[in-house]
Amino acid sequence: MSEQPEPASETSGPLGRGWVVFIGLAILTVAEYFLAISIDQNVAILVVFAIAKAGLIIHYFMHLARLWFGDEEEL
Repeated sequence: MSEQPEPASETSGPLGRGWVVFIGLAILTVAEYFLAISIDQNVAILVVFAIAKAGLIIHYFMHLARLWFGDEEEL
């Protein structure tokens, strides 16, 4: 008997992960916007949002992890 391969989930593969990163960046951007218009002086929390967004972009789009783990390692 041959086994049927399982269908790929929507978040598997590069396109699915791209959508997850896109949604994550969109959520962080909207949260950052509403936080920015609600505070007056303290911008330290905005720096945290900016670092989180930069981390997503560096990890996914710039493939920084490949410098240490190589091409065969999928993160």
